[in-house]
Amino acid sequence: MHSVVTRAAPARVPAAALAAATGVARRACTLPTPPLPRWRALDHHTRRTLATQAGDAAAAAAPTDAAAPTTAAQPAAADAPASTASPLAHVLNQVSHVQGVLGESHAAWLERVAAARTLHDSPFSVAVVGDSGSHHSAVIAALLDQSLESLAIARGSQQLITKISFGAKPIETPAPANQDGAALAPAPAPAATGPIRHLRSQSAWLSDNNAEIYSIKGFDAAISHRRVLDDILLKSDAVVLVTSPERDLTGSVDQLVVNELLARGKQNVFVAVVRSSGSGASAAAVASHFEAKLAADLLRTKSPRLVEPKLPTIISVTETSSSGAVDVSEITKTLTTLARNPEKAKLSTIEFVAWSALQHVSLHHADAGALIAGVHQTVKAIAKRIVEHEQRLVRDFRGTDLGVVQSTIVDLTEAFKAYFAKTPFWKLFWRSDFLADDLRARMRAHSLLHAEYRMTYAAGKTNEALVQLNQQLIDNLEPLTVSTHGLAQHPITAMLQDDIARMLAIVRKQIPPAGSAIDPFLLRNEVASFDESAQCDKVQSLAERLVQRQLAAQVVFYLSALLAVHFGVPALLSGTYALTASVMAFAWMQLRWRSIQNRFINSISASQKTLKSRLSTAYDNEFTRVVAAPLAVSIKMIEEAAQQRAAEVAAAVDNIEEISESIRREIYKRDGPAKTTQ
Repeated sequence: MHSVVTRAAPARVPAAALAAATGVARRACTLPTPPLPRWRALDHHTRRTLATQAGDAAAAAAPTDAAAPTTAAQPAAADAPASTASPLAHVLNQVSHVQGVLGESHAAWLERVAAARTLHDSPFSVAVVGDSGSHHSAVIAALLDQSLESLAIARGSQQLITKISFGAKPIETPAPANQDGAALAPAPAPAATGPIRHLRSQSAWLSDNNAEIYSIKGFDAAISHRRVLDDILLKSDAVVLVTSPERDLTGSVDQLVVNELLARGKQNVFVAVVRSSGSGASAAAVASHFEAKLAADLLRTKSPRLVEPKLPTIISVTETSSSGAVDVSEITKTLTTLARNPEKAKLSTIEFVAWSALQHVSLHHADAGALIAGVHQTVKAIAKRIVEHEQRLVRDFRGTDLGVVQSTIVDLTEAFKAYFAKTPFWKLFWRSDFLADDLRARMRAHSLLHAEYRMTYAAGKTNEALVQLNQQLIDNLEPLTVSTHGLAQHPITAMLQDDIARMLAIVRKQIPPAGSAIDPFLLRNEVASFDESAQCDKVQSLAERLVQRQLAAQVVFYLSALLAVHFGVPALLSGTYALTASVMAFAWMQLRWRSIQNRFINSISASQKTLKSRLSTAYDNEFTRVVAAPLAVSIKMIEEAAQQRAAEVAAAVDNIEEISESIRREIYKRDGPAKTTQ
């Protein structure tokens, strides 16, 4: 047993040294923040609530152990004036501001940032992790100069994470022996709170370096208590991954440390490779192999990173006896060097916590951006379906409904042609007075009454389509507004939800009672206005004039022949002249009558085209006014709302990246560019 060592006062980090080490000057903490757009809609009450939660989290994260170091100076509040806050507090204030304004929904990250304000006053924290069977308990025992049996991290406890701090009591009381010398049952394990088992150790290393050690038992800890595990790994000033050549960094904990810590740029991560004393491979060969393996793993990892990942220090640990004892002199030396001057390690830890919190908010907003992109695609798909429905309606009207009008007028035209075929020019001498009545009779026989009914049906069908299209828009977008949808999980997307809900409320108000949007008699009246009876009167008038002129011409021809005979012209000659002139006059009359017929038929055809054009124009105007335009406006407003929210997400991510870049600049100022794995 070691003697009880009086615990030294916690090593306080001088403010001047802290500022010099970080280089995080006020100018870096007051970087111009891009205007945060409409997520400013978070009201004052919400912001105060988030700030209060952050303050409560900081209080909850304060050490509660009896042996934990206490400090007279309390960390500055999140909203403390810049003149009284430390440089690191300014960075954390920026992160807290981003969390509050952009909407950090996970309380764990609010608590981590709040607790980071006290990390520079906390003991030097070392996390020793390893998969089961990796000898990580032996490494901890050797580091504390305790026997593996007395340490017994894994014995008698259901807790997977053990916290070892300096204390006056030993780790465990050895089991008393009976009269025969047989050991009785071991003493009960120390009490545990939650997933963490708290142990006390009289280790001089813990006391001299104001340190504490977290032992994490294998993959089960990551499965059962991932949040607690993440808290420890994020806030640890040093992480020692204990592994063996046989595992070759393929264990679950190995991969967790490589992918979540090393690849993301966490500093002070060490790999301790435990090898047996009889191993054929030299320490240099093992280190070289692991460096190559880590370099390949880090190059494959595409996760975001604070700085370019660099290869960790590979420490060879030799198993010195069959009992499992190991030589950790190199680990002890490395950790002691860090613990004796903890300022730089503390700053790296706080910077990594701040950056990780920003990345979580950024990932949160990346999810929001994906949701908004999904909304945009949904709206585009809805718009496509609505446009296709509208085009089908217009196509049906022009092809089917107008086809009825055209068919009726074509039948009427054919009836006129049949009538004219039965009325040669010579019948005009006794039928010219009845032409108008006959043509009107054909019009009545081929009326546009059926076309009028068809236009009424077309108007009703359009009114029904208006209700259907609006309801289709509502049915497709309403699922986006429910509280269980992913949009409700992010502040910006929740505002998009509100935008969509308001748009749908407007759409509902736009849906008229059935049959009241388009006047059902509008198109029917256009058809009813088709009246060509005046053309019938005109045909009769022209026919009567043609007959009158023909009769006059015939009288003139024959009177001229008689007069010529009277004056001595031979009768044969004058008769021939008169007969020839008469035949020519009848031929001209026939041509003239055909011309009148053609002009009448052409007039009917032109009127038909005019009617179709008027019907098509009236339908298009009403369809656009009542159906297409309101729907297009509604869809455009929703698309613009989605685009605006997408722009806000992009601006938020840019703002986060700017703060992250300011942290990187200060790290490069302090440490220089990182040596990458390439």
